[in-house]
Order: sequence, then C-alpha cells, then structure tokens
Amino acid sequence: MVVTRHVRIFPALLWLLAFGGCGSDIELTVDVRTDFRPADEFVTVQTELSDSRFGDVPTGSDAVNTAASALDDYLRGQRVAEYGVIEPGRHFVRVTLSDRHGAPIARQGVDLEVHEDFALTVVLTRNCGEVSCPQAGDPTGYLSCVDATCVDPRCTPSTPEYCDRPTCDVNSDCTGSGSCSAFRCIDRTCFCTAIPADSGPPDAGPVDGGPPCAASETSCVDGVDEDCDGATDCADSDCADVACDDGDACTSADRCLAGACVGTARSCDDSNACTVDACDAASGCTHMAAANGSMCGAGAGWRCCGGACRNTWTDEGHCSGCGLACSAGLTCSAVASGPGASCRGCSYNSECRPNTGSPVATCWPVSMGGNDRCQCQANAHCAAGQRCYTGTGDNYCYYP
Repeated sequence: MVVTRHVRIFPALLWLLAFGGCGSDIELTVDVRTDFRPADEFVTVQTELSDSRFGDVPTGSDAVNTAASALDDYLRGQRVAEYGVIEPGRHFVRVTLSDRHGAPIARQGVDLEVHEDFALTVVLTRNCGEVSCPQAGDPTGYLSCVDATCVDPRCTPSTPEYCDRPTCDVNSDCTGSGSCSAFRCIDRTCFCTAIPADSGPPDAGPVDGGPPCAASETSCVDGVDEDCDGATDCADSDCADVACDDGDACTSADRCLAGACVGTARSCDDSNACTVDACDAASGCTHMAAANGSMCGAGAGWRCCGGACRNTWTDEGHCSGCGLACSAGLTCSAVASGPGASCRGCSYNSECRPNTGSPVATCWPVSMGGNDRCQCQANAHCAAGQRCYTGTGDNYCYYP
C-alpha cells in the first residue's frame, strides 16, 4: 500500500509544540468500508481532516492519499489514514474514492467529536449514488447517505448512537434494486457483493469503448473491457498505475509502471535470530530453523535450539546444549570453571543423563566433596556439535 500525506498543523498545535505541551495530542485512525471494487472501480482513496466543514471543492489540506489494491479487503474495512497529532474537539473527515482518471466516484463526510484516541470507520455504499440528501421528510441536518438512506453526518459504525436504525440483521433483509444481484449484511448495513456486467459506479461510463466484458473478466467499468487484467496488459497506456500481478510471490503492491508490472520487494524478516529467512518466487516467504547451537542473543550461553533462542546456562530443557534436559527437581546453572553449564542438585548417577552405556554421566555429590552437579565423561554425553570438558573440577558440555 502506497501512502502519501500532507499535514497542516493548526495554530493551537504550533503553540503546544513550541511550549512542550503535547499531552493533549490524540491519535485518529480512519478505516473505509465500501462495496465499490478496489483497483477496478476506484484506485485512490483520499482522506481529508479539517477543523471546519468542507465545501464542494476538495481542499487537499490535511490529506492522506492511499492507493487501492485488488488485494485490499474494503468490504470488511481497510485502513486508509492515521493522524497522530490532533487536538481534542470537533473535527470533520471526508473520504473520496477516485477512479484511475482521478474522477471521484463516491464521497462521504463525517462530523466527529473526539476527546481521546479514536478509530473511525467511514462507510460508502454504491446505492447512494443517486440519493440527494436530505430527502423529503428527513431532518435538515441529514446530509450523509448510507445504504440509500440519508443519515446524520455523525452516524458511523464507530458512533452507532447517532444512527436511527440498522438496515439489516441478516443477508435476507437486503433487497436493494435490480442493480445488485447479491448482498451481505455486515455490521447491520447492506453491502452489494455482485452486480450485473452492465452496472458500474454512479456516473461511471465506458472508458475505452472496448468489447463487452467476458464472464471471467474482472477489470471492467460499466460493462466495458478495459484490457487491464494484469502484467500482460501493462503495455496499454490506459492501465498506468493499475493493480496487476507480476507472478512473483516475493513482491507485493504490484502495479503497472512504465509498461511493466512492477512490485515492491517483500520483507521476509520474522525478527527471529534462530530462523534463516528467504523467499521463494512461487510460494513466498520461508523461515527455516537455524542450526542447533548457533549463537543468538547477548551472551555465549544463548544458542539456537529448534528455531528458538535459549539461554543454555539457565534453561532446564536445554542445559549447556540443545536437548540436554535436567531430571525433575534439578536446576541448570553455569559453572565457574568455564563457558558452560550443568544440571545441579543431584545425589545419584541415575539423575544424570545419559546414565546408560559406558561410561555414564556421573553425579559428584557433596558427600564425596563435590558440588551436587552432573558431570559428562565423554563427548557422547553432550549435544550434537559439543564437546565434554573433563579437566580438574567441574566436567561440562560446551560449544567450541
């Protein structure tokens, strides 16, 4: 998702920044829910924030412009803007959906009162295209439209207390008109999920006069084939900045650019020091466990075990090495004589692992002048890649 933004700082906010008073700053996020098709009917979402009502002409101040992708789920709700430095009080938000020629196809305004961090959802339904608000019998202040009904501009899914009544409870409550053949009731509002091939957004017309849409064609406006169905058609000048698919799972946000389908390299970093991150063009990101015993963390005792970073000098499940678990009741602690650890608190050899074969790991109890620690006697008592230190005093496993 490509986002560009311009933020106008209000005079009161300049005062706050100048004198260090930023305790009243509020974070406002804006999501959009719509049944218009992203990357097909609209390619850009403009979100505007103002401390006064908007006129008929977009001002562009405090605006966030977001590119719409075919992969975005606008029916369920898609984040389009984040404002992190606004003051408490009354604000006005306006969202405009525009087609690939920059022409608006839908617009919704919201009157908002905020006094703390607030998540706003703005709804734009296609059946409001021919509705002029307020309608006869509506209150004069009902200037917004949702699901072909004029509503209070303060009515949103985030502020249901300003909404008169829900449109639906179940899908079957949505009857709509002949311009829609299937509906979904989401958060008690009807959304169109399927329209006939000869229906498009309000005021949308043929774009290039091409042939009618085939049954499998997804890039259509008003039933006309736009010939913009991905990487193979990016050479069409009409398809500039249209969402496409370059066939590479290692890129995202693919769009037609200079005649080619171009994507942004996908980051596969899972922030885990014990995985080897890579990307396969067919399947996408892969995360393979690093070799057991690989160093990780901030110290010699921190080692990768099964794809996770463990402190092998304190972890009873991986004491001194990966998979070397202490018997129940024993603790893992570092030895004083070298860079390793061993299980502590034993009284008998049977509590030290492995305790079969020859030689066996042994316990050096206090009764024999020892320190109650389990002692390796050979490399076979240690984890793969480790050695057993058998010098004077403590015996322990370590990674060389």
